[in-house]
Amino acid sequence: RDWSSDVCSSDLIFIRDFLLTTREKYFLYSDPDVVFLKKSKDYLIDLLESSNCDILFQNDEYERCCENSCWPYNTGIFISKTNNKVLNLFQQIITCNFAENHDDQIILNMCVVNNKEINVGFLPKSFYNYNLWRKDQSNFDELETNWNSKIKIKIPRETIAFHANWTKGILNKEKLLYHIKFG
Repeated sequence: RDWSSDVCSSDLIFIRDFLLTTREKYFLYSDPDVVFLKKSKDYLIDLLESSNCDILFQNDEYERCCENSCWPYNTGIFISKTNNKVLNLFQQIITCNFAENHDDQIILNMCVVNNKEINVGFLPKSFYNYNLWRKDQSNFDELETNWNSKIKIKIPRETIAFHANWTKGILNKEKLLYHIKFG
């Protein structure tokens, strides 16, 4: 992605177009750097329904916080209802100006904060990533912000999906996902 562009990512346009044409009640969005380790369709639908939310995002609360801004909703993996509230959110996102070097995650978070009609929540920690692993370590402050192949991580047994964000470069993402999936 070119974050310096003044247009939104094609992913967001695809999601909006899907919402305009689908007859499905739910959809799951996942970046290509996510690996599913367990079957989760029924679990995710039950989770979404019981939450009374329109969308459940992976929690990025600790990933993109800076001075007075925090962008907790991770756009790399989420489950959503296909309703007008969600469609309106993605319509709103697409019309935003991306020229200030904001990526789709920051824009989505800003739109969620300003959209009082949509109910959003978080997927449980079983939708794991390197940063969550870092937060679980007693030496958190000493660990690299981004994963590299020198860092050996072991994920919790209950992990349903692993997102290789907090990892720079396609090759590193591939190495991390291979490690997560095959040990």
